[in-house]
Amino acid sequence: MLKIDSSFAHTALDNLTKFHAHNTMKAATLTFIGSQLLSKEEREELARVFKKLDQNGDGMLSKEEIK
Repeated sequence: MLKIDSSFAHTALDNLTKFHAHNTMKAATLTFIGSQLLSKEEREELARVFKKLDQNGDGMLSKEEIK
């Protein structure tokens, strides 16, 4: 069995957590900026288009749903 240095494992886990937090903040920021640039009608239309594309209703678009 392969032994892993616990300090290395903790550092790697911390780095993954920071990476996830950074990407979450980036996505939230871009969503906010985008929402400020669109009118209410444009946001509603985009939501309708998204819901039509999201065939399984999971809130995410797969490659197949986009195709």
